[in-house]
Amino acid sequence: MPPTPGPAAVAPDVVRPVLDELTSLARQLLGSAAALVSIVRADTLQWLASAPDSAPVDQDLPAHAVWTAPTVFCQQVVATGAPLLVPDTRELADDAAVPSDALVDLHTRAYCGVPLTGAAGEVVGVLCAVETAPRSWTAADVRALTQLAVLASSELAARQRGAESAVSQRRAENATGHAQLLLRLSEALADTATVADVAREVSVAAAETLGVPWSYVGLLDGRAPVVRFVPVPGRDGDEDPAWQSVPLGDADPAGWVGVHGEPIFFEDAAALLARHPGTWSPEDGPVAYEATAHLPLSVGGRQIGVLSLVFDRVRRWTAQDKAAKLALARYTAQALDRALLLADRVSVARTLQRAMMTDLPEPDHLHVAARYVPASGSDQVGGDWYDAFLTPDGATELAIGDVTGHDIVAAATMGQLRSILRGYGVDRDEVPSQTLRRLDRAMTALRIDTLATVLLARVEQTDSDERAGLRRLRWSSAGHPPPVLVHDDGRTEVLWRAADPLLGLGTEPARHDHVVALPPGSTLVLYTDGLVERRREDLDAAIAALAAQLGRLHHLPLDELLDEVVATADQGGDDDVVVLAVRLHPEDRPTP
Repeated sequence: MPPTPGPAAVAPDVVRPVLDELTSLARQLLGSAAALVSIVRADTLQWLASAPDSAPVDQDLPAHAVWTAPTVFCQQVVATGAPLLVPDTRELADDAAVPSDALVDLHTRAYCGVPLTGAAGEVVGVLCAVETAPRSWTAADVRALTQLAVLASSELAARQRGAESAVSQRRAENATGHAQLLLRLSEALADTATVADVAREVSVAAAETLGVPWSYVGLLDGRAPVVRFVPVPGRDGDEDPAWQSVPLGDADPAGWVGVHGEPIFFEDAAALLARHPGTWSPEDGPVAYEATAHLPLSVGGRQIGVLSLVFDRVRRWTAQDKAAKLALARYTAQALDRALLLADRVSVARTLQRAMMTDLPEPDHLHVAARYVPASGSDQVGGDWYDAFLTPDGATELAIGDVTGHDIVAAATMGQLRSILRGYGVDRDEVPSQTLRRLDRAMTALRIDTLATVLLARVEQTDSDERAGLRRLRWSSAGHPPPVLVHDDGRTEVLWRAADPLLGLGTEPARHDHVVALPPGSTLVLYTDGLVERRREDLDAAIAALAAQLGRLHHLPLDELLDEVVATADQGGDDDVVVLAVRLHPEDRPTP
């Protein structure tokens, strides 16, 4: 049925900025495909604001028209005045009250809507989230949408009454301020990677947007019954023990929230101390506080911490204030949970990396060194790798490779290839091209579905070479960047040779070996493309620049040389960097 006519005659150009912010925030908080606000005007339901560009905006739909799917469900919310959850619109195909066209328009497959109320409590519109795939809406989703609806309803009611009084003006400004804070947090917290990042962004944004002097993010400690607050450099009170941790229990409001999972608000310090007399008093330190709010940080029904907001003035908490602070806490909790998960992933990834990067050998008169730098923003491990080991015939085998991808999956695949190649390398004395052919066949047989570049090299020495004090490099390349040979006088050679195809193409292409003499005092440098590959930069020129840099640094000890090379690499790159090098010390002198 058409919407019930309501008194909400609100000018779209007046209220749109706040509603645009709220719908954008609702979409981000719920992770939905779209979020929409609609209000009742005369005999139509008008779309006022929407998150995606594809949703209708300012489209007046006559009451007798065929409604879009969101509009049909918004009608029900207006009629009942209650939230409506539709996990899968296709389940309503047999419902005569729902037009068939409504189930395909906007590709709506799931709907969650809550009512917006006017000054007299009447339903004047709907705030809803929609999905393009079925979704089981949770109680947390409804709470988040309801909290935002409180802000939207307050703004609509104020505009509806034409409120020009100071009280109404402050309410409208507070609603806008809260929405702007949450929008700012949604942008700032999207780039946070650590718990400290989250605490800092919450503190800065709350101070600049809401005038909150001190915001404290606390974590529940799984090893002790305390709430540990996250330090934010430069904030007053960080050095005071009272703001480092508090015990769980009734002694402190944050500790109470950590136990009970319920928010508490105090209008001034006296009210707080009356309930928790053992709490740190304003006279005990540099922070002269009055009003405070202590909010649970929960994700999926699991509490992970407490957010304490501390003000230096008395504050009368309104329902609108409380709803906004709870929405702030919910978004902070999501960012915090993501940061904790990332920290766990980084810990696992680093352990995996250490397990895969074995100790390097120390052959006589050869110094082998390597460096690994993970891609920026990755799991701190990826598909780039290196290896070096001694073969039964006394040669030193060097391997470097790059498996497609920059995550734990790529690292696991890399581990397989590295282990197979290492086993083949010590299994028999053969040239590198033959070992790479066997590795290619193994990838096909074991269904290792990936592409990889690999350069496999042997530092060899025949009896005649030993008498002459020489060694030779024999290598084969499967699509890998060329090695760089640095002579003891700083002269460099890029060992350009025609590279054979990558591994994993499903064919068995011909593979070739190349040989070059390695004079005493020279340094051989192998690397992955992350060291030289840059957007909008010629690869050959980048490799030539690397060779020139190595020539300038040739006098440095090998470890210092590698440190300089990786330090000047693109630290914000999106690819791992691996460098493997061997320096050939003269054999007529003692081993360094």
